Amino acid sequence: MKAARAPRADKTNVRLLVVKEGRIEDSSMEYLPDHLQSGDLLVVNDAATLPASLHGLHRQDGRNNPVEIRLTAQLDERVWQAVAFGAGGGPGDWRTPTEDRAAPPRFGKGEEIRIATDFRARVHSGNPLSGRLLNLEFNLSGEELWRSLYEYGKPV
Repeated sequence: MKAARAPRADKTNVRLLVVKEGRIEDSSMEYLPDHLQSGDLLVVNDAATLPASLHGLHRQDGRNNPVEIRLTAQLDERVWQAVAFGAGGGPGDWRTPTEDRAAPPRFGKGEEIRIATDFRARVHSGNPLSGRLLNLEFNLSGEELWRSLYEYGKPV
């Protein structure tokens, strides 16, 4: 499967998966009306995608180290659980399998990841199961936090 990066201008060539009486059929949106009968259930996914991949810099040993954080759950108004990745691949890089991504730098409690001049996350706590799992506290909350997530984040 290849994820879409933007809506297609020509929707007639969009693929369609049809399930009929236990059979699965490959079709296209062009033929959608041909597959529908009175009483059928049509399921459409119109959910927005959270731009949960953020690229930032982590200062360690006098150097700015590139890091990617992927948000997994909001724990509090400012605190999010995240998975961290080291350099290599851009934010939301789907080409590189997760297991092949570079390990993140070691994060200490209170250390900062700078995403933008006015948008930062501080390490709230780590997780003993993995050095990749972090709880991060952002410097913003509410509408400002969500605005910054959509401005600087990318879908995974």
